Amino acid sequence: MVGRYDLQYSATFYATPTMPLGEATVRVKEITDGMLPAGYRVKLIGAAEEFGKTVGYMLFAFVLAIVLLYMVLAASSTPSSSPSSSWWRNRWPSSAASPPCGWWDTR
Repeated sequence: MVGRYDLQYSATFYATPTMPLGEATVRVKEITDGMLPAGYRVKLIGAAEEFGKTVGYMLFAFVLAIVLLYMVLAASSTPSSSPSSSWWRNRWPSSAASPPCGWWDTR
C-alpha cells in the first residue's frame, strides 16, 4: 500500500541511528541527493524535523542576542562630554537633585 503525506505519495522508513541525530540527518541528505531522480525528495519527520527547527531557533536567538547586546553597549557608552549630555546638565540648577515636573528653564 502506498501512503500519502502532505497530499503526495510517500514511503516511510524508520531507523534508530547509532550516531548523533544531527550527523545522521546530514548523512541521509548527502546520500539521497546523489541517488534520487529529479522530482523526488527526502523529507525528515519526527525527531529529525524538530531537531532542524531547534537549530534554526537557536541561531535566531543567538543573532538577536548579539544585536541587542550591541545596542545596549552602544547606548551605554556615550561619552559624558557629548553635546546632548552637557545641554541637559546646563539646563537644571545644580542645587536641585532632579528637575521639577513641568518646569523648563528658558535661559
